[in-house]
Amino acid sequence: MALTDLAIRHARLLGKAYRLSDCHGLYIQVNPSGSKLWYLKFRFGNKKNRMALGPYPLISLVLAREKQADRRRLILEGINPAEKRREEKRGGEPLYTLSPWRANGSPAT
Repeated sequence: MALTDLAIRHARLLGKAYRLSDCHGLYIQVNPSGSKLWYLKFRFGNKKNRMALGPYPLISLVLAREKQADRRRLILEGINPAEKRREEKRGGEPLYTLSPWRANGSPAT
């Protein structure tokens, strides 16, 4: 059964974290502290993965479903969404590398 915004807002706080599932691997984790975080559960290459999508209410139910649909499209195209996000966060080339040292056998001066 699909989640509603009302069900998420009125989710009870328990002594331990629990999940409220939506569909296609999307769920919200309700923590004892009161925080609510969106996650996407998926399989890629016979490996189970879990990817954080963000906190509720900053990420609404509608936005979480849109993000989930985008990630599923990537999976269907053969792209691991978790790896893609890691590469995007990493950015470009590292600022410092050991290649000058390795080429000369000593640190660059």
